[in-house]
Amino acid sequence: MLDAKKSIVFNNADLENIFYLNYFSVLNSYRNVYSSVIKPIKGEALLSKLLSAEPKSLVKIYTLSKRIISNGVILSDIRTPVSAKYKTTSKVTLKIDDLSQLKLLTTDESIKLIEVLDNGISIRGMRNCRISRIDYNIGLIVIESI
Repeated sequence: MLDAKKSIVFNNADLENIFYLNYFSVLNSYRNVYSSVIKPIKGEALLSKLLSAEPKSLVKIYTLSKRIISNGVILSDIRTPVSAKYKTTSKVTLKIDDLSQLKLLTTDESIKLIEVLDNGISIRGMRNCRISRIDYNIGLIVIESI
């Protein structure tokens, strides 16, 4: 049914439809259901609520050993030219929703990549930067270019 030579792009509405197709496939199955998780439809009400909610930005932060993925927003994005040779410094302030994941990060930690996606489209990214400030109580993180 799918042409493997084409890339497949899904938006939130597609993901919601796929979820319900999978859900009804499980309900209507008469044989074994194979899944990578023990209870594949556990929490389907919560998943349905998340899929149908107003979309937020998704923030991805990758260090050498950790991957943090959470809903969040860009509070400020400052790019300052340093020299005439097209070099700029960047400073991005983010508010991360998942405070427990944020606690995995530390001030002055090196970041390989940050990416902020809005409706599945990358709106901001930085490579080889560092964390200059973290407020674990409110989910604030400041990342600066090196």
